[in-house]
Amino acid sequence: MFLSPIDECEVISVVNGCKSKTSTDCDDIEFRLIKSVITSIVKPITHIFNLSFQTGTFPEKMKIAKVIPLYKSGSKNYFNNYRPISLLPQLSKILEKLHSNRLNTFTKTCDILNPCQYGFSE
Repeated sequence: MFLSPIDECEVISVVNGCKSKTSTDCDDIEFRLIKSVITSIVKPITHIFNLSFQTGTFPEKMKIAKVIPLYKSGSKNYFNNYRPISLLPQLSKILEKLHSNRLNTFTKTCDILNPCQYGFSE
């Protein structure tokens, strides 16, 4: 699969297309903060993302998640009444979205998916 280079406009477009959630990532950064500073950090972020695509590696720092227990229901003293939530870095979500866009374009261009495929196609 060919991964075309990313340009700064595409990064800004992906960031602006994401919801401005107030939840924080593993580094306690809100997506609203990323949106507010994206024009200032777009050049180095784009460079890092393009290096990731060129080398076929995902940056190690973007693989680290903070796992927290989220209470479901029942007794708070019972371990099975919690489920784990992984808080991923905001920048890893952006890189994942850029890769997903290219994967979707590739599958449509090459007509790889069966027309009967409905779930998990985008």
